[in-house]
Amino acid sequence: MPPLPLFTLSYFIETDAPLTLLLNTTTQSWLSIAYVGYISTLIAFAIWGWLLKNHKAAAVTPFALLIPIVGIVGSALLLNERLMLIEAIGGGFILCGLTISVTAARISKIFRKPQAEAIP
Repeated sequence: MPPLPLFTLSYFIETDAPLTLLLNTTTQSWLSIAYVGYISTLIAFAIWGWLLKNHKAAAVTPFALLIPIVGIVGSALLLNERLMLIEAIGGGFILCGLTISVTAARISKIFRKPQAEAIP
């Protein structure tokens, strides 16, 4: 169902010749669409399902924050897109937050003061 309203929006916002645009789309574009739409989605959901099956959801879920970072870095490496400063800063904030989230419990155990033992 989503392709119909998206096609309509594209017609009015992007181009009034969508069929010409579709017919002039390169093979690389179609392969990219197939990869993102089917292959990477299928692999990503399979890995995500396996992770949730074998680990606690609270331990796995924060790593979903890496999805945009992987996308940005992948586009920079594979498609030669330029990484903007604001994207690098945002990625740094995400990595810092993820690091704090994942390691906070361990770090708090290290710095927690030992409780005084009860005197018998």
